[in-house]
Amino acid sequence: MAVEQPKIGADAVKAIQALLTDPDGRARLNALVALGGLPPSRQIADAVVAAWPGLKDPWLESAAVGAAAADPLLFLEAALGSKDPAFVAGYVPHLARLAAQQTEDDRAARFVALVAGAPSGADGLKPIALDSFAANLKSGAKPTAGAPLLAGLKTLLASERTAGSALPLVARWDSSNQLAASVKPAVVRAEKQLTDASLSDEARGQIAVNLIGVRAVDPSIVPSVVALLGGNTGPALQKRIVDALGSQPDTALALVKAFPRLSPELVEPAFGQIVKRAEATAAFLDLIAAKQVDLLQLGPARQHRLRTHPDAAVAKRATAVIEELKGPEAKQKEALIAQLTPEIHKAGNIENGRKVYIANCAGCHVFKTDGRNLAPNLTGMGAHGPEELLVHIIDPNRLVEPNFVSTLIETRDDQAYDGIIDRENAQEVVLRNATGDYTLRKADIKSRASSGRSLMPEGFEQLGADGLRDLLAYLCADESRFRMIDLTSAFTANSGRGLYNDPEVIDETVTFRSYGLKRVDDVPFTVISPTKAVANVMVLRGGAPNAWSRKNLPKRVEAKVGVAASRLHFLGGVAGWGYPAVGDDHLPVLKVTLHFAGGANEELLFRNGQEIADYIGQFDVPKSKGLPQWTRRGQIRWHSADVQGTNVIERMTLESFDNHVAPTLFAITAENGPRSATPSKEAAAQKTGSDAAEVLANAAPGSLRILVVGGGSSHDFQRWFNLHDLEVLRKLPKAVVVYTETTADIADAAPHCDVIYLANNKPIGRPESRQAVFDHVKAGKGLLLVHPALWYNWADWPEYNRQLVGGGSRSHDRYGEFEVTVLSDVQSPVSTGLPASFKITDELYHDVRDDQGIARKVLATGKSPADGRVFPVAWVSQMGKGRLACITLGHDGQAHSHPAYQRLLQQATTWVADRGESK
Repeated sequence: MAVEQPKIGADAVKAIQALLTDPDGRARLNALVALGGLPPSRQIADAVVAAWPGLKDPWLESAAVGAAAADPLLFLEAALGSKDPAFVAGYVPHLARLAAQQTEDDRAARFVALVAGAPSGADGLKPIALDSFAANLKSGAKPTAGAPLLAGLKTLLASERTAGSALPLVARWDSSNQLAASVKPAVVRAEKQLTDASLSDEARGQIAVNLIGVRAVDPSIVPSVVALLGGNTGPALQKRIVDALGSQPDTALALVKAFPRLSPELVEPAFGQIVKRAEATAAFLDLIAAKQVDLLQLGPARQHRLRTHPDAAVAKRATAVIEELKGPEAKQKEALIAQLTPEIHKAGNIENGRKVYIANCAGCHVFKTDGRNLAPNLTGMGAHGPEELLVHIIDPNRLVEPNFVSTLIETRDDQAYDGIIDRENAQEVVLRNATGDYTLRKADIKSRASSGRSLMPEGFEQLGADGLRDLLAYLCADESRFRMIDLTSAFTANSGRGLYNDPEVIDETVTFRSYGLKRVDDVPFTVISPTKAVANVMVLRGGAPNAWSRKNLPKRVEAKVGVAASRLHFLGGVAGWGYPAVGDDHLPVLKVTLHFAGGANEELLFRNGQEIADYIGQFDVPKSKGLPQWTRRGQIRWHSADVQGTNVIERMTLESFDNHVAPTLFAITAENGPRSATPSKEAAAQKTGSDAAEVLANAAPGSLRILVVGGGSSHDFQRWFNLHDLEVLRKLPKAVVVYTETTADIADAAPHCDVIYLANNKPIGRPESRQAVFDHVKAGKGLLLVHPALWYNWADWPEYNRQLVGGGSRSHDRYGEFEVTVLSDVQSPVSTGLPASFKITDELYHDVRDDQGIARKVLATGKSPADGRVFPVAWVSQMGKGRLACITLGHDGQAHSHPAYQRLLQQATTWVADRGESK
């Protein structure tokens, strides 16, 4: 017995529909989800179709597709009847795909009749609908060839706009050749268009797809399509042909035969299509065995995919063929690593290393500006050192992040896919590999299993000692200052469980917001995910007498170092029962002994209440710094210690004092920077609080004195607002720049500076410092407010946003690329010389103007790629003789390293200081 759905009133439906135009993306998303749960109606279909042009966010578009899932043909009818068909062209293929996936016999006929009978204004949408429908149609869907269906197909064949797109449907459904007279002219015309170079590659690619759909009609079709591979045809068209040939079992075999003549850029797309099918892969192995395909052309990654093919018989034969051709691989990874280690420590060729990286790694990894974001980003990974990176290259399965374990999927039409799961919902899985992204319906999946292995393949020793040495030299070239110490042998616990009283008390831990490579004050640390390793944190013996950490954990551990260091940086600074739980603020907690080459030792001692605080809350101690933005539960701190010895540190031992405090450590980084008894100019410029005031007060007459204030959450303040921006600002004439995160001391420094640059979302709690900001501007000096400082941060200080910002932001677009436009009709020294427009990767702040706030002159705006809204990103104001400039850009290095941002920052600073043009 069917369950009757509750009825929802017409007014409620209208109210939901009204939310489709709400400026809040979440409201629109919720409205689309709600409409998808209601019984389908033409009213709802028309509303969603009308809203589609404004849904410029992939999540909103996905929700609109989901809203049509119950009756896609109803929504397709609404789209084909749209007043502005061009604006819904992106929606139509989704609707046709849904219709094809759901189509029963009568629905297939209804689809054809619907498209054939649509008004002429929708002629541009008809081939789009037909192409998507044919590409996604179930293999068993075959409606009765009755008069309505044949009439609809005949109508489509009669039109030059739709004839080619109708061919695949005719080939599947007109088994009695009732439409032969109409089909032949369409095929002849399509074959002629296929070789017409005046047509776009996109158009010719779709013609090739359509012709392959009717290959049974004319045996010359497949050879004609294959002939376009390997010639002068454009790469985009060849890629489309490769995909089309790979889509069918018999034509995939034709693709195998064409493989040896493919250009290098087509090797991966073609290989990806071939290995989806066991029969095609077997034929491909025949080519390899016959040496018609060179193993060097395939490279280690593709050889790995053949060896681990989902079809066991194919995988076994692939291993046999490859090993016969190149000899068995070294069985002992450690022996291979030991053999290569001395070689990679020799001087490498960095220029050649980049070529090796582009050829072998950029398909999956990003390094600096090169590569694809499929596997972990390698930027900064050079701080691990060449020896540790060599282990991960040669033995990638030693430690594998769960989100980079390859998944094997076989579909019901016997296609095989491998890759990582990018995202999935109740209906679909998106699988990503080096070839591309594949959207697979869960209903079409026959089997799904984890490979248990890293997405990164084995076999890169084929690059040879020279290639590996050059590659590692390239990856490590910019990171010689730091080396992250491998603490694998020193870790004693897993932060995914309880660390102190009992592992089952899972709340007694420190949980990071994210894992992997992290930086603070330019020091890199690697934080290992608790799901990646058996142990990822060092907790040493200590705590309450009956606690697990006191009874079961070791007192002493050891780690290999292998580098010289001037300083050591420790990511930890916390403990179970640390200060103030145990109130003794000088109790010894952790002793680190450095063992140098030559036999010398050096001890470092860390104390409770000095470097070490309790993990359970944000408790401050004087000799370490908290990182509250890094954790979801508990706290993490960091501190540094100078090293007196100058020889290589061979190893270090870490030892607790077996008392009531259980020291906890996540990472150590060695720094081999210059040793100096006196602070450098840069070090002096980074002093905080009253020290910063002293530096500014003692600046030479005529200096441009700038105080930069950072600190808070969600940003790497030390790296970008301190180290990076200070370098940019010091290029200004006579600039003396200091940085502080001690907001309470702004009052001491403000009287001695010309410009206060606020980039903090850390509270300015001291009334004297708040007043100092206003007094500074009223005195005719400059104020620069950047990114974090332009948020509505201070509920107890409304004057800040109203009188200094003139508004503020409470939301922003998802981090990503957007375009900034510099307003040509507004003249200002702040924006002089900037590009008329430029693209930047940042957070586009949704600034809201305060009508009662300070007057603003907007100089540049940013346009949201999600919904097209435009927001100011740079503006200037004046308060009496004081000048203010606001820049909403600046989330991370993508902005701070952008030339336009740097020029904007320098010119804004110069203008608010009244050091350049005054008008």
